Amino acid sequence: MAPIADLGLSIVDNIFERQHAVAWISGIRDKSAYLMEHSLNVAFLLVNFGKHLGFDHHTLHELAVGGLVHDIGKVLVADEVLNKPGKLTADEFAHMKLHQIFSQPVLDSIPDLSPIARDVSLMHHEKLDGNGYPNGLQGEEIHTIGRMSGIVDIYDALTADRCYKRAMSPSEAFKIMMGLTPFHLDPTLLRAFIQCIGFYPIGSLVELADGRAGLVWQENLDDITRPIVKTFYSVRSNHFREVEYINLDKRHDLRITRATSEGALDICVDAFR
Repeated sequence: MAPIADLGLSIVDNIFERQHAVAWISGIRDKSAYLMEHSLNVAFLLVNFGKHLGFDHHTLHELAVGGLVHDIGKVLVADEVLNKPGKLTADEFAHMKLHQIFSQPVLDSIPDLSPIARDVSLMHHEKLDGNGYPNGLQGEEIHTIGRMSGIVDIYDALTADRCYKRAMSPSEAFKIMMGLTPFHLDPTLLRAFIQCIGFYPIGSLVELADGRAGLVWQENLDDITRPIVKTFYSVRSNHFREVEYINLDKRHDLRITRATSEGALDICVDAFR
């Protein structure tokens, strides 16, 4: 019970210390279940990323708060734009971008919000080449926290299921994100984030070149594209097979051809986790 008790104490402390932020977070939940999930994911990923980079506990705490409120301005975006199940028109996208403008007075209304948490919110759509928003910051004007926030926000958006698109696998998302360097995303930080998450994260479902499929079981820190895979399914015969652990670092005749999913293969892999 100790970890659960600590979590409960943390929740209580935050409710007493950050009542205004908690009220706005409740507003996020009321506005959109996806928006709440996205905010929680960004908070979790930012803390994990910051821990990987060696940040101190206080900074990690502020990153968590920043992640929770990073899209706070979307509470004021029109519902029909925020929840549209498809591509936005130019006018709708312009309205959506206003959430960064809406965020500023909301953040100003939250007492004792740290500069770190504020920057997570106000910098996650800025780009290194100056073509981001709301302030068109470029280069060194976007400090590490802002650059991290942009990476995490894009990653979670790409790997989330929405009514109008399927979730990408982490490796698919990383390939797209690498194409956004160096003009949009910081290449050094993106490489660090990929190392933090894992190009093929532990527990993800992958297919090998010989038609076998399985779960990534253990990372290979020397080559993140060649982990240990627990195979148990044949994509070619559409049947489960005997479990075998394959260390791709020692099997150079094999490689991962693609990340896949239970839905794509029409199987359930819970018994193999």
